Amino acid sequence: MPRSALLESATKFLEAASVAQKWRTVRAIEGKLEKAMTKAFRAQGKAFSKGFASLQGEFSEALS
Repeated sequence: MPRSALLESATKFLEAASVAQKWRTVRAIEGKLEKAMTKAFRAQGKAFSKGFASLQGEFSEALS
């Protein structure tokens, strides 16, 4: 195999390995972030529902 082809193959391999490592790192962070965001949005939904419940009588016309 010519030197330039070997160098090109090695470069592509290193790029692929680098991308794979990046995705492993991102996947771990993404999982933690997803759990944290789920918790935050659920808390936000509960707070919104609780606050909105006090206004329930104000919007009775919308229920008909």
